[in-house]
Amino acid sequence: MTTEDRIYRLIKLLLYVAEEEKVEVTATKLQKIFFLLEKEKGIQLGLDFKPWFFGPYSVEITRLRR
Repeated sequence: MTTEDRIYRLIKLLLYVAEEEKVEVTATKLQKIFFLLEKEKGIQLGLDFKPWFFGPYSVEITRLRR
């Protein structure tokens, strides 16, 4: 499984659980969740985060979320 596949599956899982729990996951929240997974939990996903208007931003997450 490639890193891209892994990220895509994590996004789908997160959105599925959020829907089941009736919790809204906005694009901004999704970016922050993945940023924290990498920086605080040490899960290496190879995402390139840049400072943005509402916090960390990764083009890869936006592309894979669609």
